[in-house]
Parts: sequence; C-alpha cells; structure tokens
Amino acid sequence: MGFINLPIDVILLLGTYLKYTDDLNALCCTSRALHGILSPILHKRTVASGNGGYILEWAARRGLVSTARLILQAGAAASACGSEQWQPFALAAIHGHIEIMKLLLEHGIDPGSISNNWYNHNWKKPSFYPFEDAEEAEFSKCFQSEGHPLSLAASRGQVCVVNLLLQHGVPPDLRSIGEEKHTALHLAAREGHIHIVRILVEAKSPIDAQTETDYTPLAFAASKGHLEIVQFLLKRGANPNIPSSNGYTLLSIASTSGNIEIVRCLLNHGANLTPSSCQNPCYIKEPIYQISLPAERGFDEVVDLLLRKHDFIESSTKTHQQVILFCIAAMTGRINLLTDLIRKHNYDPNLALDPRFPILCTHPSNFLAERPIAAISWAATYNQVTAIKVLVANDASITQANGDSPLICAIQRGHKDVVETLLAHGADPNEIPGRALKFAVSNPPIFSLLLSHVVDLTNILQNVNISDEIIHSGQVNTLRILLDHPEGPELFANDVYPYSDPANCEETAIKVFKFALGGGEEIFCLLLSRGLIAIPKEPFGFPANLIFKNAMRLGDSIVRLLFDMGFRVTVGKMELIWDCANSNHADGLLDVFLQNGCGIDDQDTIPTALYAAAELGYARPIRPLLKMGANVQFVRRGETPLSVAAKGNHLHAVRLILQAFDERDLSLIQVESMLEQAEKYALEEGQVDILKAIDQFRCRRLYPVPSSL
Repeated sequence: MGFINLPIDVILLLGTYLKYTDDLNALCCTSRALHGILSPILHKRTVASGNGGYILEWAARRGLVSTARLILQAGAAASACGSEQWQPFALAAIHGHIEIMKLLLEHGIDPGSISNNWYNHNWKKPSFYPFEDAEEAEFSKCFQSEGHPLSLAASRGQVCVVNLLLQHGVPPDLRSIGEEKHTALHLAAREGHIHIVRILVEAKSPIDAQTETDYTPLAFAASKGHLEIVQFLLKRGANPNIPSSNGYTLLSIASTSGNIEIVRCLLNHGANLTPSSCQNPCYIKEPIYQISLPAERGFDEVVDLLLRKHDFIESSTKTHQQVILFCIAAMTGRINLLTDLIRKHNYDPNLALDPRFPILCTHPSNFLAERPIAAISWAATYNQVTAIKVLVANDASITQANGDSPLICAIQRGHKDVVETLLAHGADPNEIPGRALKFAVSNPPIFSLLLSHVVDLTNILQNVNISDEIIHSGQVNTLRILLDHPEGPELFANDVYPYSDPANCEETAIKVFKFALGGGEEIFCLLLSRGLIAIPKEPFGFPANLIFKNAMRLGDSIVRLLFDMGFRVTVGKMELIWDCANSNHADGLLDVFLQNGCGIDDQDTIPTALYAAAELGYARPIRPLLKMGANVQFVRRGETPLSVAAKGNHLHAVRLILQAFDERDLSLIQVESMLEQAEKYALEEGQVDILKAIDQFRCRRLYPVPSSL
C-alpha cells in the first residue's frame, strides 16, 4: 500500500511526529491530497509557534487567497506581521491583490484607520545600499511612499485597489506619515499614473495640495517629465505659479528636467520665472538663477525657449545677475549673445562668479577638483571652443585666477580641442608645476599633448610623483607615452625611489615589484618588457608571498606569469590558499597554486584553509575549497570543520559541509562521529536550524531516494 493510500487518521498521526514545521510543509508539498490533509495541522502549528504573520504576509504579497484564509482560520490575527516592512493589508494593496484585501476586511481590518500607520514595527530596514536587485529596490520605493495603503497603492499604479479603498470611505486626501506629508495624488503624479490621478481628482483630492517643502502634484509631474499628467492637472485648474519652499518656481523645476514640451505647456498656462510668493522670502530665486539650472545641464532647447520668453539682459541689472548671464552665454556657446554682452552692453570678458558662492555648481558633473569661476572656464568646462576664441579675442585672461584655470577645467573633462585652443593662445601647462600633467593622466591623448609643451620634464615634476599617479590609474597608454619621452625612464626611476632602499637591493626589487603590480597586468608587463623592474635574486619565502598577494587581485594569469619567472612558494602555503579561496578569482588562482607546489590541505602554524573558513563561518572561501577537494574529515585537536562550524553557530557553513558529504557520497559510518559532535554544540547553543540540517542529512542517508525517481 502506498503512503498516500493510508487511512487519513494514520497520516494525521504521522504528521504529529514531524518535529520541524519545515518538514511538515515539505510533506504537504508532495501531493495535493497530502496538502489537503495536513495543511490545517501545519497552519495551526505555525500560529502556535508565533509565526502566523510570516504566512499571512507571504500570502498577501503573492495573492494566495486560500493560504491567507487557512492561516486566518488557524487563528492568526488579520494584522499579524512577519519580516515584511508593511502589515498584510498594506502589502496586498502594494501588490494589487484585491481578493486578499477583501478577505482581510471581512476579518476586521479598518481601511480608513488613521491611528494605524500600517507599518510593521518589528521590521528592520535593510543595511544594503545601493539596492542590489528588483526586490530590494521595491523595498526602497515602498519606504519612500510610506503611509496609508491608499498612498502605497497610488504610488504603485494599483487602480483597482485605489477604487476599492475609496469605495470603503478612505479619504482621498490622507497624508503619508513621512517627513514630506504626501497625499496619494502627489505620489500618483510623481510616478506617472495618469489613471489614478484622474480618479483622485474626481474624488476631490486637493489639486494644489502642498508637501512640507511646498511641492504640488503638478510640480512632481513636471519634475518627472509626465506631460499627460501636467496637461490634465492644468486643465483641471492647477496653479502653475506655486513656488517651492526654497524659492524655485514650477517653471524652473520643469526646466531642470529638460522636457521642452512641459516647459512650453506651463508657459502657455501662465507660468512665470519669478515666484509670486515664498514660504522663505530670503530663498526667492531671481529669473537668472532659474535659467542657470537648465543651462548647466545642457538643455539647449529649454534655454532658447526661456530666452525668447524673458528679456534677461534687461532684467539683469545687478552685477551678480550679469555675471551669471555672461557665464551662461559662454557655457552654452551662444556666440551672438556673448558678443552682444561684450560689445553692446560693455560686459567685462573677465567677469567671474564670487568663488565663495559658486551658484552654478549644483550639477554632479561640476563637483571636481577645479570648479569654474570665470566665463572662459565655464566655456572650457562645456567644450565651447568658439566661445573661448571670442573671449580671448576680447582680452579674457587664460591664466589662473582665484584658483580658477580654464586649462585644468578642460583637462578634467577630457576636452582635447579646448586644451589645444588654450595652449595655442598661450596657456601655460607649467603654471603650477606638474598639476596639468597630473590631471591628464586618465586621458592619454591630452597627456601626450601637454607633454609636447613641457621643456624640462624632470624639473616640472619634481614635486609630483607622476609615475605613481599613472600606476594607480591603470592607464597603460599614458605610461607608454611617458616612457617613450627622452626623460621618461629616468623620471620613473626617480619616482620609485620612495619605494626603494639603496642599501638593500633585494628589498628594493620586492618593493618595486609590488609598486608595478598596483597598476594591473598590462602596466606590469610593460615595465617588465622595458627592463624597469628586476626579478629578485631570491624569489621565494615571505617576500615573494607578498608579491603573490598583490598579484592575486589581478587574476590567475599574472600569478602564472610570476611562477614562469621563477617565483616559488616555500612558506605560508596555507595562508596563500586561504587568500586564493577568498578572492574574486578563486577557482583560477587555486588551480595555479595547486599546480605549483601548494596543497589544498596545506598547514603552516594554523590548520587547513577549510577548517579556518568553517571556524570563522566564511561561506565565500568554503565553496571553492570544497570544489577543489579540501578534506572535510580533517581533525585538529578533536575538532573537524563541521564541528567548529556548528560550535560557532555558522549555519551556512554547516550546510555547505553537509552538502559536500552528500556529493562525496560519504556514508553515515564515516561521518557519524562528526555529526554527533556538531549536534552536541548545536544543542548547547540552542541552534535548531543546525540540528534540523543534520537531521535532514541523516534522513537522506538512512532513506535514500532512488535516482530513477
């Protein structure tokens, strides 16, 4: 008789003998019949152990109505939580599971509750950042839209959920519990959900509701480029002239996003660049400030449109306004405007921003070592060659002033044509010795161009270790250019002097080797081919191990090259094996070292690498070590890798070692003593999961499943 044909009472009795909920769940999953018989026991046991919330939120997240109903019938509270961020009702709202929400409503959930913030107060915000996958990004999105299920659903575009909540009397203007106090309309507009925006507006959600920073739904839609929502809100009477608390108009917010159609739409509905009022009057931004934002981001169409709609020359009567307008003309390459400002309006071509207040430096690309101050530096930053020629023709200075250098600005951004233009007009690459070359290291063509304008290379670079800069940049082409220069090899030798000891040639060779390896395999091979690094006379022992460790991060090919050059491992083998297993190139490195005199189970003053990894609970090195055949039965002072992993409560390490037992087909007789010792430690520490893993391994060995099944 098959197991499934046993009397139901017998099956139920057998279910009570399964110690772990996971085992009972596994049995439930073997067939529909067993699931129907055993799931009530499973759910009651889950609730009794205080884990009902985990099942309920799992069902809410995935829309499993029958599972949710069973766990509720087993006694779980409708608001029971597990490890998710939100309560089950809010989770169902986020994922659009209407039937789950209706079921929870039947069990007493009040959808209009304001006292309930719908948060799982046992939830801990993940420590990961940046978010690594879609599920973690989803956590972030929910966290940012924290509040009522209405807000959560609106931000996710769950139309049916929004309708359901409104039908149950949830006010459409409920505010989120976050700092900004969003309404659902704010969030729907921000995320571009036009259908939900329409529903909420029809439900009388305030169309001009403001957050704590005075952002309206229209501002969110405009900033995110949602044209259809902008058009709809304006048609329904949204005010396009409500500024943010920091003084930015809606028009400037839209301009910053670069969407020309939204800017045009706002202008057609009366939006202006001057705030009519502001929560903080001292933050009111003048029109010239507001056009600077799209200008520095390169949104030329938007800038052109704003220049046609507003006379910035006439309105820029103060010095700081004229400076910004002049810099905008230079950075955007508007030659006619630039020429008019100089010739018709007598603007000084050397106008520069106050370095204490770099108004135009809000864009991330500008947060470099050299921030533009003068108009010519802005032109250099934005690769405006013609603007530079106009400025130079009108006596603009190209020398450094107030820490502002157009040449350095161009070098940092990689604008070779600008560098050539500035050099042709007399810019001095040696104004601050070595500075220009240092910034050009990452751009070989510009580095070569600058090098051709340097007369005394050694003197210019006496305070700059240019070789060190190149090595750490990994730019092999830049290094080749330097070494091809007549003074290059001598300069390199001088640069590595800080790493050398003239009294100890052997130590010097080791240090120079490490220095060269810092730049990567290509740089190392180039220096080797030029004879600029020498093989140590004794390429073995601990000094050689230091070189091996530096080479490991570059991969197995460079390590193989070191062995081919005569390097050998004579001491510290286990430590090297450990480092290999813990690297990003574990398999390849282990293979190379095992081919060159090392053993996977080598020991020095400490046990094998596998034993050490198990004791520390490091899963990363355990995998490649096991793959390469590390001895899982190694014994040290009565302890094995399995026992020390269990003693340290390292569940993952225990599972990996048990998996290796399976893969190597070790019998229970071979591993029983190890299992017993691990069980002893797990019992002492109350590690149920480790005990369960060992029990499951025993079951696999005692009751093997035929491979034919």
